[in-house]
Amino acid sequence: MKTTPNSRRKSHGFIANAFVLSIAMVLVYGLAFAFRQHIRSLDNQSKTQIKIDYAQKEDAVLRALLQIVPNKAIGAMKEGSNLAPQDYSWETIFNEAAGMANAETAIDANMMGSVGAGLTNVVSGNTGDGSLGAVSSLVSPVVGSGALVNPGDTRETSLLLSSSFGGKLPAPLTGTGTVYSRDRDYPIISDLKVHSSSWTNGIHLSADSYPLYNLIDYPN
Repeated sequence: MKTTPNSRRKSHGFIANAFVLSIAMVLVYGLAFAFRQHIRSLDNQSKTQIKIDYAQKEDAVLRALLQIVPNKAIGAMKEGSNLAPQDYSWETIFNEAAGMANAETAIDANMMGSVGAGLTNVVSGNTGDGSLGAVSSLVSPVVGSGALVNPGDTRETSLLLSSSFGGKLPAPLTGTGTVYSRDRDYPIISDLKVHSSSWTNGIHLSADSYPLYNLIDYPN
């Protein structure tokens, strides 16, 4: 009996190693790119959150200063205030403002304890939490004056002539050397501090005619 061999044979194929490596490299690079973008996104989110945290704390400190400074200035004018000058110093004012604003932590220990005993050992993830330490780490003069603040005095020429800040400042006052020296350490309200005709930025009446009181733009 004569047989005829089957002409249809199974075809054998293969994939070149170079092709496999190319596909693998594309996948690896794609995963690496996605991972890098994810890391960048997390980094941007953390930086944004830190800015928000510190901006909120700064606003809270400024609101506290608006309450504290007038009362300290009034207290400094009272008879006998010189017996405890440290109570009215700028250092004390900023320390009290930081405490009132709770600027070191997002939630104080007493409030955390009232929420539940189980939270006493919690690790806070708030990026703005920390210890301020000395008040000099919180505030500093715009231009170095050896004090925590720049008194609004005509003697602060470095600040008044600054190209960055000079044009944005209200008209400074001028007073005696003693008043200027104390103004760097305490909030001083005195009729010895008057407007000067040498610096009239922001005032609309003659400083010579109205040295104690003048017409100024409403602060924005």
